[in-house]
Amino acid sequence: MQIERIEMIALLFYAKYETDNVTNIITEWEQAVYNYLAEGSNEVDFKELEINVLGDKILMKEITRGGLSLLPLMVVGMILLVVFLFICVMISTPVNRLKLSMNKPLLVIGIILSPILALTTTFGLVGFLDIPIYPIHFVIPFLVIAIGVDDAFLILHSWNRKYKEMQYYSTTKKIDIMPTIIGKVLKDIGPSITITSMTNYLAFIIGSFFSTPAIQSFCYTASCSIFLDFLFQLSLFTSILVIAEKNEILCGNVKSIELMEVEPERGLCIIKNEKTKQKEEVITNLLKQYCYLLTSNIFRCIVFVSVAIYLGFSIWGIFQIQPLINSQQIIPSDSLLQRTDRLFEKYTWKEYEILNVYVNNPPDISTSNGLQELNKIISKFETMPQAIGSASTLFFLDQYKVYIGFLNVLTFFGGFQIGTDTNSLPQFLKDFPVYNNAVKWHKENDSIVVDKFSFMTAYCNSTTWSDRANLMEKWREVADNLTQYNVSIYSENAPIFEGILNLKYNTVQSTLISLIAMIIVCIFFVSSMPCVLLSTVFGITSISVGLFGFLTILDLKLDLISNIAILVCIGFSVDYTAHFCYHYQKATDVISQNSEETHRQVLINRIHHAFKSVGWPMIQAGLSTVICMCPVIFTTDHIPQVFAKIIFLVVGLGMIHGLLILPMIMAVFPDSWYIKKIKPSDALTNDPQKVSKSQYLLQFDYDESLKSAVISNNKFEANSCSDNIPDILKTPTADPSISENDQEDSGVASDHS
Repeated sequence: MQIERIEMIALLFYAKYETDNVTNIITEWEQAVYNYLAEGSNEVDFKELEINVLGDKILMKEITRGGLSLLPLMVVGMILLVVFLFICVMISTPVNRLKLSMNKPLLVIGIILSPILALTTTFGLVGFLDIPIYPIHFVIPFLVIAIGVDDAFLILHSWNRKYKEMQYYSTTKKIDIMPTIIGKVLKDIGPSITITSMTNYLAFIIGSFFSTPAIQSFCYTASCSIFLDFLFQLSLFTSILVIAEKNEILCGNVKSIELMEVEPERGLCIIKNEKTKQKEEVITNLLKQYCYLLTSNIFRCIVFVSVAIYLGFSIWGIFQIQPLINSQQIIPSDSLLQRTDRLFEKYTWKEYEILNVYVNNPPDISTSNGLQELNKIISKFETMPQAIGSASTLFFLDQYKVYIGFLNVLTFFGGFQIGTDTNSLPQFLKDFPVYNNAVKWHKENDSIVVDKFSFMTAYCNSTTWSDRANLMEKWREVADNLTQYNVSIYSENAPIFEGILNLKYNTVQSTLISLIAMIIVCIFFVSSMPCVLLSTVFGITSISVGLFGFLTILDLKLDLISNIAILVCIGFSVDYTAHFCYHYQKATDVISQNSEETHRQVLINRIHHAFKSVGWPMIQAGLSTVICMCPVIFTTDHIPQVFAKIIFLVVGLGMIHGLLILPMIMAVFPDSWYIKKIKPSDALTNDPQKVSKSQYLLQFDYDESLKSAVISNNKFEANSCSDNIPDILKTPTADPSISENDQEDSGVASDHS
């Protein structure tokens, strides 16, 4: 038979591992061969041949090089984020808004410093504990920086809203009460940031239970960074925030304070300059109009129909997902190994997939019956579908028979025969050391007893990783039927096959566990069970369904990388749902219906109150995440692109749910879902912790020059406000039974029912 053409010739080089230095020698040799090809020297020396190389040592080096290529993109992302943070600080601060002062750069440094310290501390611990770092770890800085600044937005926004509580104090008094103000900030916003930080932390921890060792290490490292960032935000950033404001006050830069206006219907009217008042009126009116739109029945119907279409399309997309795992996903797109890997997939694995079979309790091969049993074991693997057959089997006994036959020829003229027993096995292994690892034996009563052995055979027609994974399942079925011989199988790609076979099951299992964990966390911090159900069961489930369903649109397959990215984003999605639900529930305690208001007006006020508390920080958090991850879209490598696409998707879906869908749904349900029922006996008690609060109250304590002011029970109307501040401060007598703890945390006049 004449050979028509040759597509590929594979040369395999093996090294005997005698000392640890062999690994270094192999690494240098592989690198030298790769550099030889990368420089194009082969095109001069071998003009008619196209030469490619693949080795595990050079593969790890190329993967690491791909991870390091993300560092310039991370620097660009950091610069863009710092610019965005500076703009947010400039337009958000109530002191010298849009004016450059020393406290603003200090605040930006404080915001970005917490995630950076969390990252450096975490990777320092990783190095100290000698934990291996994989290329996927290079994605962690993007995630931690993008997610880590979200809490700072909430803290800073709450601080700005409470800054009015010390507007009329003297410089000394302002500095003295700053600990009280920052305490109120943490009381107001602490549960929200704790919920989101814990859910992000748990998402990584849960992901580590259903992944490969590399992904597990990634999850542990990321979870540690998220936890440390949470601690730094609560301790370091809040300290820097107070220091920055103190310096601003001591330097005499507090010349004008632009306060957030308190609505007259809440019991207080503070007159500002007309320019500031007009700006805030425009913003307030736009936000009120949006809240009015959310309570419109027609708009609700349109949104609900859109949500139904979105969920239906997402569910359809879930059924279209195909699991796909291959080594090209982890190799840098510009690496020479990409072509080599494609050649292996096209030719080597299709025509020659090697299986190692280990017989740990073999029959006695020194007897004829034992040899028959042995041949049956080998035949079961050689006659499987896709098996090449005996021509591909490599077994020491076949070579041993030839070896014995050759010795018998040499000893024939001496008048004796060696026979086919195993007593010549030690000498055979010395002459053929390649089989030393294929057979284990011991000497017993001057006889050689074989304890265990292995053989190799090959299979074909497995063109994809999924086909090869299914083939491994068939190998296991054959091995399970040979329990008396304790047969086990081994393939060098078995961990990947295992991941493919369990990918869908692990994805569903980890997603459900993540959802349950999110519910448990929310239950601890949100007292209203309907809020928990809406923010987790509906909000997170809807976002998760969208994430899986839109994978097809994003041209992504279900693999280990996309699976862990989705798990991370499920925890990340809580940021956009839990914040609004928590503050809307607080708004139901603050704002109740009176005889002069319609139910729709009350709903509008509650949604408006919740948006004022967390609306702008939610938008800032989403934009900062997108801005930080934007440079990643310019890379062509698979791992960072998957994370970038899925994070962009979860930010979009999260903001739509948190700013549109959830506010609309929560306004549909009755007040009894959110408001705690108060016993009649509690309503009559004088205990300030149990008093039934039905009046609007806002209390400020000023310094002696401006006296103290308490405004309660809606004594002032909007048209009664005067341009003269001292006139406003002339107030009725306060109700001494109402303690400070009964006031609404955010500084807005409160109404509890």
